[in-house]
Amino acid sequence: MAVNMGALRVDLYDVVERRQIDSLPVPDAQFTTEFDPTGRWLVGATSAGRIWVLDLAAVVAGTPAEDAIVLDWVAHEGGIPDIAISADGTLATTGFGEEVKLWNLSTGELLLELRTAPAQGRSTIAFSPDGSYLLYSDGDVVRKYLRDTDELVALAEGLLTRDFTDDECRQYLDAECT
Repeated sequence: MAVNMGALRVDLYDVVERRQIDSLPVPDAQFTTEFDPTGRWLVGATSAGRIWVLDLAAVVAGTPAEDAIVLDWVAHEGGIPDIAISADGTLATTGFGEEVKLWNLSTGELLLELRTAPAQGRSTIAFSPDGSYLLYSDGDVVRKYLRDTDELVALAEGLLTRDFTDDECRQYLDAECT
């Protein structure tokens, strides 16, 4: 499968058979598209801050692309210059409004929002190959967000020069210290 982004449409091609399968009209200009790691979904981000998710298996099976859109929502006010998808179905988006958002790809539910400083250039994001962390632009630096809370706690514990207090255990770990 290959994609060609036009100003107001996305063309879908079967590269094995060397033919165009369908064309999907998109009412606002595209910034980027991304295949999920399994090849099941194509996700597009637009200049109006919209995210759409296309079921590629349905298109290959003959469903018109317009009917194979499974999700379409406004993710950011303003454009979305970059998106990334992890193997577990988490979608990350950057906006021009100083944030990175993580979404559940299958439901469109917002999972997390990270505030960032404005970037001088294009804000970029990428998941690690195993999906355990997200790299993202925060101003002019690249930050690493660990997705596993146990790893975050271990990192915090490793940086502490003392043990957690009982109050800190209840507040941050939702548990009693031992």
